[in-house]
Amino acid sequence: MDQNEVIQHLNRHNLILNNLVRIGKVIKKPDSKDEYPEKPKEAEYSVPNVLVQIGGDKPESYIRAWMPWLINRAGWDAEWWMPEPGEQVLILSLSGKTEHGIIIGSLYQQSTLILNSEDGKSRKYLPKEDQQHINKKLYQDGSTISYDRKCHKFEISLKKEYEKEISLSFTAEVEDKEKTKFQLLLGEDDSKPGVKILGDEKEGKLEVISKKEMIFIVGSSDSKKVEVKFFEDGKMTVTTEANIEIKTKKTLKVTAEGDVEIKAKKMKVTADTDIELASKKMTLKADKVDVKSKAVNVAP
Repeated sequence: MDQNEVIQHLNRHNLILNNLVRIGKVIKKPDSKDEYPEKPKEAEYSVPNVLVQIGGDKPESYIRAWMPWLINRAGWDAEWWMPEPGEQVLILSLSGKTEHGIIIGSLYQQSTLILNSEDGKSRKYLPKEDQQHINKKLYQDGSTISYDRKCHKFEISLKKEYEKEISLSFTAEVEDKEKTKFQLLLGEDDSKPGVKILGDEKEGKLEVISKKEMIFIVGSSDSKKVEVKFFEDGKMTVTTEANIEIKTKKTLKVTAEGDVEIKAKKMKVTADTDIELASKKMTLKADKVDVKSKAVNVAP
């Protein structure tokens, strides 16, 4: 092997090493077919690819190639998260050939850390460098998923548009071994939610708060369905075509400062001891009323 062959061999070797790992960016498919290579035939039918540019932005200063990207799982269990135009990526090229390149990861860049390149909005929702305990995913519309292992806090927020009010948010937090809390907000924010659901393990409490009416439905068919409605003015209704039965081993008390009205085709009231009905006004309407008791007191 003469000197020229040695130099050529070293140049090829250097080219392979230089192209083995490169930094590029994902780009949109240009309108002109002369500005990008043809997509590999196998990519049309099986492996998803994106168009990647390596080098500068001026003509003849860059290389462009279709490349697949690395993902966590791609078998029967699979994940899909496609790199987008403008995203800076790290490329591993098999045998130093960029046409055989694979995207093995993404790199932060100033334009995406500070500004959203499309609408120029500040990306204030990204964690800071000293918040290593936070794992967070941020989406272009402003929706986020995050977990703070330091506070044992998991949060999801869903938005319709970036910088708009949250459409839905869910927060779950474990403060200690005996205290787990969660909060679900539907519509608007914490100060004025459309619907707010709070759960507190330590207090054994579940709260459902709604700005307007609230409806609970149990059962799939109309004949078995029970519908409970709570209205903004404080009114509550229970509607069903099936039977309603209330059982208690102790006292059952119904108190009303206003009217009490009971309507039925047949009404049966049975007690082993006393029956007491107290109200400013009481109306009983029925085809038949059976009252069985050892003692019945009706006081004016």
